[in-house]
Amino acid sequence: MFQWNIWHGGVHLGNNGVDKVIEILKASNADIITMQEAYGAQQRIADSLGYFLYTPGPKDNLAVFSRYKINPLPRSKKPFNSNPVMITLPGGKEVLVNSSWLRYSTNPEYTSLYRNTGLNPDEWIVQDSLNALADIRNIIEKDTKPFVKDDETAVIIGGDFNSCSHLDWTKEAAPLHAGYGPVAFPVSRYLLDEGYKDGFREVHPDEVMRPEGSWSPIYGQLPNCRIDFLYHKGKYIKCLASKIVRTTPDIDDIWPSDHAAVISTYEILSP
Repeated sequence: MFQWNIWHGGVHLGNNGVDKVIEILKASNADIITMQEAYGAQQRIADSLGYFLYTPGPKDNLAVFSRYKINPLPRSKKPFNSNPVMITLPGGKEVLVNSSWLRYSTNPEYTSLYRNTGLNPDEWIVQDSLNALADIRNIIEKDTKPFVKDDETAVIIGGDFNSCSHLDWTKEAAPLHAGYGPVAFPVSRYLLDEGYKDGFREVHPDEVMRPEGSWSPIYGQLPNCRIDFLYHKGKYIKCLASKIVRTTPDIDDIWPSDHAAVISTYEILSP
């Protein structure tokens, strides 16, 4: 499973931008991809991969690509934020997948300014509660729960959440975050309360030894914390491996996005 915001359709490397995005996706060999800021590149990417595609529109924000058949779920009323599908895996197992984008905090825009001292993290929490938390609640309540039969249904939500995780910003990890911590970021707390697991933190529970970050590999902002996630839920789904991808297979090439990617390996067991 591969989660990636490709930055305005991958255009920031010029004519080679989408080619670089496709090269990285092929190298990942991921069976399923959740994408944000596809913005017109999705059909070309799907054709190059030979994958099924579901997107609200040919130039829209969100896309899901899959090696396996995609069954679209009833169209979200907020297609810029939510793109839910059901994917049928070999053997007939199904997994509900959603490519998601959550609104970011603008007052203050802490994902750019957090290095400054003297900021009040409570203000970040308030802004995230108004924007990102409201969006993820809608995704869970409107675009997920109605299609989940029971706790045996496997769900994976991949997205650019534009919000950090309280699992990263702890007291112990405060030196990695300009002295801020603990910070009770509301989106990650909400998802854990809803029974979802953060695959990366499930595999790498030590936030000091494995801080890492997904924003931004080209600007150097928030180098030790994540705003891009793969969350999962279900009695028979388990995350076996997960890592943040920030560099291309060829180190001489430029990474084509302002976001790093997340790649995770899942096992879905039989009841």
